[in-house]
Amino acid sequence: MKRKTAGFLLYDGVTGMDVMGPMEALGAVADILPEVGYTCVSVAMSKSAVKTETGLMILPDVPLADMPPLDYFFIPGGRGRQDIRLQHSVSHIAKGLHQQGTKIVSVCTGAFLLAGSGLLNGCRATTHWGYAQAFQQAFPAVDVVANELFIDIGDIATSAGISSGIDLTLKLIENDFGRDIATKVARYMVVHYRRAGDQAQYSEPLKFQQHSDGPFHALMPWIMSRISQTITTEEMAAFAGMSERNFHRLFLAQFATTPAKFVTALRLDYARQLLVENRWSLKQVSMACGYGRVDVFRRAFERRFGMSAKDYKARFNSHSAVLPT
Repeated sequence: MKRKTAGFLLYDGVTGMDVMGPMEALGAVADILPEVGYTCVSVAMSKSAVKTETGLMILPDVPLADMPPLDYFFIPGGRGRQDIRLQHSVSHIAKGLHQQGTKIVSVCTGAFLLAGSGLLNGCRATTHWGYAQAFQQAFPAVDVVANELFIDIGDIATSAGISSGIDLTLKLIENDFGRDIATKVARYMVVHYRRAGDQAQYSEPLKFQQHSDGPFHALMPWIMSRISQTITTEEMAAFAGMSERNFHRLFLAQFATTPAKFVTALRLDYARQLLVENRWSLKQVSMACGYGRVDVFRRAFERRFGMSAKDYKARFNSHSAVLPT
């Protein structure tokens, strides 16, 4: 293992968390591995201080022209990304660094600056879900995946909004120094280790809460308190104080899915959380999520997420690579 150097782009209007989150994660490695870890260097168009979106002033270490050799180059998002001069500079710098073997990493809407270099053409990439449509329109040659936390294609990686930059950085740390070190960093930062890259940018409960009102506002906690049990549309309608027919009609109109399909999505979303955060067997997970039979749970999980529950746990669970059956 050797020490690595990560450069962080600064510019007026940058989102501070897009810079500080990944930088803090990389910096924490030195507390665990003092002889290696990462050297973090902030770079900007000049030596002058830059102002973040929220008004925080940051003094860069070096101007872009004086950057040292880098293992990683982080491009954060922010309103300032729309500056034409910055776009041209970043495009030139990113292409040059990429040719030298530097891994290019974008956080949130930093993907717009990265895509301007052409390096994402023909590649899968993501950005904040609220900007995904605009991103696709601006860069039609990019295969935009609007609902993943991060996408790592080897020499380039892109991440969604703010906190997902930390998720991606934990993956980079794991790649460089192993899972144990990445787990310790996550524990130190009091964050989940580690949300899967292909995990949705916002969960089923959050999507429900965003749109629920009226008779549905108390339904989510009621469902989650009974997620290990059988839950019928009739029972949900009774809780909401409606006839089953009217409940089904209004639910479908408001959430574009049936109550039964929504409960299934909640069960599987919860199962994914349990697989990542516990040492439970598949039987324990399936029972906790309301599946009486493990084989039914296995098939449902694989249909929804494109991989088996066992493979998902082995890939993303930090406690153990072995999943009891």
